[in-house]
Amino acid sequence: MASNHGLGILAAMTSAALYGGGDYAGGVATRNENAFRVLVPITFAQMTVFLTIALVRREPIPSPENLGWALFSAVCTTIALAALLRGLSMGSTAIVAPTAGFLNGAVPTAVAFAFEGLPMRAHLLALGIGLLGTWLVNRSAGGPAAVTRLSLGLGIVAGAGFGSHMISISQMNPHSVFASLTFAKIVSWGALLLVLRFKGLTAVSLSERPLAAFAGLLDAGGTAFYALAQDLTRLDIAAVLCSMYPGVTVLLARLISKEKISSGQWVGVGLCLGAVALLSL
Repeated sequence: MASNHGLGILAAMTSAALYGGGDYAGGVATRNENAFRVLVPITFAQMTVFLTIALVRREPIPSPENLGWALFSAVCTTIALAALLRGLSMGSTAIVAPTAGFLNGAVPTAVAFAFEGLPMRAHLLALGIGLLGTWLVNRSAGGPAAVTRLSLGLGIVAGAGFGSHMISISQMNPHSVFASLTFAKIVSWGALLLVLRFKGLTAVSLSERPLAAFAGLLDAGGTAFYALAQDLTRLDIAAVLCSMYPGVTVLLARLISKEKISSGQWVGVGLCLGAVALLSL
């Protein structure tokens, strides 16, 4: 059991690293471009990875229950992404991002507490520290922003949506999880194409934004390792560790793009590392 827990921690940390790298690559690919146009090649790359893994594992056709969870995941992530993009476009990053990041880990944690009981005290403390660290890391360096009902609401919708996506993966049959995720991405991809058609836009080609496909590959890898992590350890531990991925995004932005990091964000990164150490006990 302890061995599985350790492997679960490692898988969750790998997931956070891949998610963080994918977010950074996706952010760079989306600069000066319509986000929905870039999301099409990102989603297609994710779908390709999940289909490849499903074929290699020879996963069976998903059951109606698994397809239901996959559809729920697709709906949740689409709504969450729309809320997040809307909030960011309003200039409410300082409110929307930390709220979404916190709830991304807090929603699965609450579900795990309800169905799996409370973890040991050290892990319970680590979960709290990790959620606080995630909230601080997501705080923008631009200073406090005015809290409005709309910006706070968008952050709550985004965080609840992403957290619900994590829960849905944990409810899928592990023997056909990637076949189910392939179905979810097909639905998301089709929805994005409909949005673009409604807006009179076309999808970004790989020659225009090759980094978009790379972002999709990293994000799909993050989901794959998260699926492994929540199968090896508690849902709350896997979810909170994975939700720390903004720390990786912030560090990459600092190292590659030379972006400034606020003191609060540095504190958040430190708290996340401390939480990882406690969770490893």
